[in-house]
Amino acid sequence: MTVLEKILPKYIIAMFSKLNLEKLYEIRLRSRAPLLINYGGDYKYIGTSGVISDTPDGAFIIGQEIPQIVLARACEFSLYAHNNRLKDGYVSLEGGIRIGVAGETVYEGNEVKTIKNVTSVNIRLPHHIAGCSDKIFRFLFDEQNTPLGALIISPPGAGKTTMLRDISRNFSTCKKVYNVAIADERCEIAAVNFGIAQLDVGFNTDIISACKKKYAFECAVRTLTPDVLITDEIATSDDLSACIEAAGSGVAVIASAHAKDVEELRQKLRFREYMDFAFKRFVILSCRCGKGTIEQVCDAEGRIYYEAKK
Repeated sequence: MTVLEKILPKYIIAMFSKLNLEKLYEIRLRSRAPLLINYGGDYKYIGTSGVISDTPDGAFIIGQEIPQIVLARACEFSLYAHNNRLKDGYVSLEGGIRIGVAGETVYEGNEVKTIKNVTSVNIRLPHHIAGCSDKIFRFLFDEQNTPLGALIISPPGAGKTTMLRDISRNFSTCKKVYNVAIADERCEIAAVNFGIAQLDVGFNTDIISACKKKYAFECAVRTLTPDVLITDEIATSDDLSACIEAAGSGVAVIASAHAKDVEELRQKLRFREYMDFAFKRFVILSCRCGKGTIEQVCDAEGRIYYEAKK
């Protein structure tokens, strides 16, 4: 709670005193709107008494200035010092906390210079769940015990980053040594702070943080000789190209992407042609039985290696 206490007003912190903080995943603060949290994988409204509800009736209403104040505190009152990330729509804090920002974008030429007049912030709280990948880990190898590229697929907020983090821990602590590299563009997987990973990604893991995936992948492949390269949220053509180039170098790339299932992902043009080259396993997650529910593990040909009971 220490980081939240630094950035949130005391009266909002007090509302969380009755909650199980292990189940608190997001805090959404929107100007003049009810206070909304993701609690145990479901969105709930919360009132001043700390009681949560499925409806906004009785929910605490966020003051117009609160999102801007929270962002200023998160940036230690120096938005300029955090602008490289802020202009991409977020800032990262100690412990892997990421704050998504919505407001008025300021352009300089064809590039976003910064964001001002903030209207809402989404505080995402990471949770390390050791062992959450154990059930599917054996499917990430071929018959020769060589790691395979894999894509973790789910809608937003279903536990992809948590799964990637634990997959890294599993590879990095195997009896046989596998060198793992993490391209942690938004500092969420390992949550490096002053050179120290705040979350457990294993001891044989190298972490390249706060840079574009393409740069991190190139550096890792050229200088760190990883067996496994892990990254979060591939979405652009550059991201996918970086995965393909690393896979072509013999590295098992394990990444995540937003989609309901493999077929939905194939409908996205940038994934259609090359997806199967880089990824030999597809792990589908949902929130059906809670955040991080493993629905299925399959390959590009549709062979199913694991499927949850309905």
